[in-house]
Amino acid sequence: VVPQQYADIRRAIAAEAVAGTGTLDLVELDVYALASAAPHVCPFEPAGMEPELDALLPDAVRAGTIDGLRFLPHRLGWQAVVYDHAALGEPPEDWAELLAVARAHPGKIAFKGALYEGLTCDVLPFVWAAGGSGEVLDDAGALAAFRFFAELAPYLHPEPVRSAPLPRGPRGRATVLGGGYLGIPCNAPHRAAALRLVHHLLARDVQAELARRLGWFSPRRDVAVVDGGEALAGFAAMRSEVRPRPARADYPALSRRWQEAFRAVVFEHRDPDAVLHAAASEAARNR
Repeated sequence: VVPQQYADIRRAIAAEAVAGTGTLDLVELDVYALASAAPHVCPFEPAGMEPELDALLPDAVRAGTIDGLRFLPHRLGWQAVVYDHAALGEPPEDWAELLAVARAHPGKIAFKGALYEGLTCDVLPFVWAAGGSGEVLDDAGALAAFRFFAELAPYLHPEPVRSAPLPRGPRGRATVLGGGYLGIPCNAPHRAAALRLVHHLLARDVQAELARRLGWFSPRRDVAVVDGGEALAGFAAMRSEVRPRPARADYPALSRRWQEAFRAVVFEHRDPDAVLHAAASEAARNR
């Protein structure tokens, strides 16, 4: 077992693919990195993975299907609202209620505001909940979400305590799929052994034990979200609303534009429509 950052793993399997020889038998990558790493791992044979595929969540499997079944979900994660039950009693159910809470409790609403992937994971559920694609920076859903961010902006500040489902948007609820996916590099020296390890890691008893010991969310439909009381109740409720991020080789650039747009609207108080149209134009020029 070699603990490395995801970026280091991507570089290693890319280098091994070019070299035509390798040392890594099995790798785990974050779901957002799958599209860029896909050319460097070999597809699984679906017929050989039937027991696992029958048990795994179909949406989670689709996120790893990039020109074939190249990655299998090992552990999952997604977003929910974390709230102060003592102060609110009940969490906001939709955007209107969230805005009302923000106005009633200024300085008590939080987003992950730094320029990193966690901010994109906060932004995309609102874009999707308004009917946006997550790939077009200025479609109707994106514009609706960022206009809402502009309304929230004066009231934002972090203070989490409890979890709840994300507030419902004009087109429903959504949350971002996260987690680790398993892939076998094309030049794995011990492919058969790596495949046996994949079968072991995805077995129901192993997944149930990982959920119990580590609190991981399993990709298997027959392994429930571990009972974490009120702290995890919101995450459990969002399980059916999970969506993968866009599977594009240029996803890091798209993600960065979502982050920069959010900060421009929320922290710099710029016009959301102008910000998103400018971001979309820049993206179109650079594709």
